[in-house]
Amino acid sequence: MKFLLALIIFVTSFPVFPHIEVDHKTEDTSTIMVEDYSILKKDSAPLDNTPVVGYPSNIGEGFSNYDDYGEFDTFLEAYYRGLTNNFGYNAFGSCSFIASGMLLSYYDTYLSDVFIPENYDVNSFSYGTNKIDERESPGVVFDDPRASLEATGGNFDFKNYNLEQCLQIYEFFSESNNTFTTPSLHAKLILMANDLGFFNSSTYSVKKEKYLLGTRLDQIKSLLEDYFEEQNLDETVTIDYYCPASDTEEQRSELVKQYVKNKIDLGKPVYVAAKGTYFDGSAYNEIDHAFICYDYDENYIYGHMGWGNDDIHDYTYYPVELLFTHYKGAMTLDTTISHSHTNNYVVFNSPATSYCYDSCYILTYKELPHSHSGVFVEFTADGHYDSCAFCGTKLFHSTHSYIVDDYSFICNEHGHQYNCAICNGFPIYEEEHDFMPNYVEYYDDGHYGVCL
Repeated sequence: MKFLLALIIFVTSFPVFPHIEVDHKTEDTSTIMVEDYSILKKDSAPLDNTPVVGYPSNIGEGFSNYDDYGEFDTFLEAYYRGLTNNFGYNAFGSCSFIASGMLLSYYDTYLSDVFIPENYDVNSFSYGTNKIDERESPGVVFDDPRASLEATGGNFDFKNYNLEQCLQIYEFFSESNNTFTTPSLHAKLILMANDLGFFNSSTYSVKKEKYLLGTRLDQIKSLLEDYFEEQNLDETVTIDYYCPASDTEEQRSELVKQYVKNKIDLGKPVYVAAKGTYFDGSAYNEIDHAFICYDYDENYIYGHMGWGNDDIHDYTYYPVELLFTHYKGAMTLDTTISHSHTNNYVVFNSPATSYCYDSCYILTYKELPHSHSGVFVEFTADGHYDSCAFCGTKLFHSTHSYIVDDYSFICNEHGHQYNCAICNGFPIYEEEHDFMPNYVEYYDDGHYGVCL
């Protein structure tokens, strides 16, 4: 109830955003101003992950993609369509860090578990094996600043925060604490950017009292390069950065759009910086944003906006052109890292088991019929296990088998030892020694009986 009351106070206290001041001298570079915008329908309840700052009347009306949700041809689409809650909270203009986290969490799930440190991971948990229906892709912690303020006794009047107060919130989230056992990757990236001096930049003018964490696309590129170096990935992961020079915004936008489509065709998520306008009922307002694009058709490019949570899903698959008129720049990741099973999907069976997205045991994007390999790869006290050559799923094959007769045992100090006839391990002892009567062998250290 306290959280609900805080949310109501938080929502009703925000004014409508005015027009954003942009330094047009830097607009021919990759300058991006990232902001917190709601694209809620007017009759919608506010979302936990959507600070409400006005209800744009020309955005999102009538658009919903929930009804057509089902199996997908690619894991790329399934991952972002299902990423409903495990990403950072968009506050203080931090969308570039949210988009960075969503880019990293895809590769950390799809390719290898090295892209995000294990202690920052948030797995997907369920009792069922149909992960599509669960709509909870693995990612990173949802770091609502209100949780930090509630824990530390602060207030919720974000619009009056200065940079120092803002960074204190993310210091709280950067390490495990009594409120959050999982530290926030979103907070980590913000603090790294502060160490790089990004928030003291005077290269473009914005209303910093509201958008304290606004960054440029080239700054995010530098941040990710530092992050990869810190994670020892700088020799295996590189950034393909695209912000073409052009005579007009329209020309550059078309070039970037084609770049985005080409990369999606290659199966890659694309970090995008874009600009648009919305109508708040009385005036048009400029909006700049960073997000992830991953699909397109003849009408739209579709992106995950970094808004919303598991109560509503319109913004995990949003037609970019409904809101944004100009694509300013984009980037993707190139890597030489090979796939290894990440096991970020947990099913509460008996016992709880972790699976990779491509496991036969769970459904993450579509059925992939195939036969398991039947090759023994692991022997435990429980028996023998196979590993599927296609997906790596470990499956129980058989229990240990023993031949107990007068010829198959090994006689040792423990008695008569019988090993498994399949794996030649995990011995059992069926009987004690039966010594030959009236027969003793003599050695320097004593007298020895001989087992029959």
